[in-house]
Amino acid sequence: VAVPKRSFYIAGVCSVASVLGGMLGYYIGYAFMDLIGNKIVELYHFQDKWETISTLYNKYEGWAVAAAGFTPLPYKVFTLAAGAFKIDFWVFVISSLVSRS
Repeated sequence: VAVPKRSFYIAGVCSVASVLGGMLGYYIGYAFMDLIGNKIVELYHFQDKWETISTLYNKYEGWAVAAAGFTPLPYKVFTLAAGAFKIDFWVFVISSLVSRS
């Protein structure tokens, strides 16, 4: 606000950093779901709900990520879920770029 000429540059840096952070969240969800996440789901007897959420998440893929990027929903939770449900990485990246920018 103090330097309006740099506002688009600052917004661009913030957008890129947010998407890179989302990519890290995707990787964490992707890599650690089988290692740790499934054990947590089993511990809390959450398997049936997990399957329901998985079905919805895979049906709406990019829309789910975009909703988190556009709204006050916790984007990081959605990035972890995107990796855990193994949605298409490029759909995730494009949705994140559009919604976080």
